[in-house]
Amino acid sequence: MKKPTKPRLNADKFYKMRQDGYTNKQIAQRYNVSVSGVRGGVSEYRKWRKWVQRDNQEPELNAIETKLPKFKQAIKPVVIRRLTYNDNNADGFWSRYKALKKSKRWVKIFFPFDKHIPFHDPDAVALDAEIIKSIGADIIIHGSDIFDFPTISRHEPDYELQQSPSFDDCYERIQSAYKEDTDRLIEAGNYPLMPFIFGNHDLRFNEMALSGRTPKTLLRLFTDLIKHEGRVHYLGNTQELLLDSLFIRHDGGAGQNVAKSMTTKDHTVHHVAGHTHRPDGYTHKAIRFTSHAMVVGCRCDLVPHYETNRGKYTSNWTQSLGMAILDTDTDAVQFTNFMYYRDETHIYAIDGTTRYSVPLSFTGVI
Repeated sequence: MKKPTKPRLNADKFYKMRQDGYTNKQIAQRYNVSVSGVRGGVSEYRKWRKWVQRDNQEPELNAIETKLPKFKQAIKPVVIRRLTYNDNNADGFWSRYKALKKSKRWVKIFFPFDKHIPFHDPDAVALDAEIIKSIGADIIIHGSDIFDFPTISRHEPDYELQQSPSFDDCYERIQSAYKEDTDRLIEAGNYPLMPFIFGNHDLRFNEMALSGRTPKTLLRLFTDLIKHEGRVHYLGNTQELLLDSLFIRHDGGAGQNVAKSMTTKDHTVHHVAGHTHRPDGYTHKAIRFTSHAMVVGCRCDLVPHYETNRGKYTSNWTQSLGMAILDTDTDAVQFTNFMYYRDETHIYAIDGTTRYSVPLSFTGVI
């Protein structure tokens, strides 16, 4: 419907008086205008009102008679619906993310990378949920080596693990822990968006299925496990995700200065990565953009199973939880890397004057 011409002066009052039973002549005498002017004003206002109601707008009538009536479009609140099974793919995620940006400017994103189930540390995982519950989360990046799959590694297998690759062995060792961890994060974050990105360990199962060592139909079973009844967004076989100016990936490279190398290669975005199990950070100041980078630590056992069982220990892994507050209007970002520490009774992280802690279960690494 084409937008009509705005009503003439006092047209809303002409219309109201006509609704109250006054004649055009009586209205004309009161406002000292012609009868045809009253008739035209009523007609104009009726068309305007019809157009406003069609677009769900409400007229805002001005109390001052000398001013034209003003109309204000009613802004519908953005409602983030709970994720359903039908929209847990990439399209569903981007639709939710677009709605999220309309409802808030600063988006809180958490990165609980490198769990390596079944070699995850239950205490570190519990502290993840405690921090997320205390701060609140809009998005939790799931995956990024959440599984380990040691028996189908291309490396030499652990002597104490099953030698021959077996889907049943891999699947049974991971499914209960994955579901429990996913539900815990969803509850802690109050149903945030949860996209899944693959790590190099997660991809081991895909590679095994595609190589013919196990039926390809099992990939569907693995994919359904990742989606977890529609609670997790499955973006496809990807290890990367770009949210506005924030580039998230599993592997940012190797070496001692991963954060620096990421910003050196591309200083037009901000960077987050995992993979190395060693927290790191770097800021690159360019002419028009300051690029920040963060490498997140792990939440798996700090003593690798393949080193412990062979009588050696050379790991310098560190546990931490990454968080980013992304300004979707200006592309600015603020990173926080919660470093995990332990005392005799608790595992804890400190952010300024705030301490987050959970009691040790004594099942993790002390």
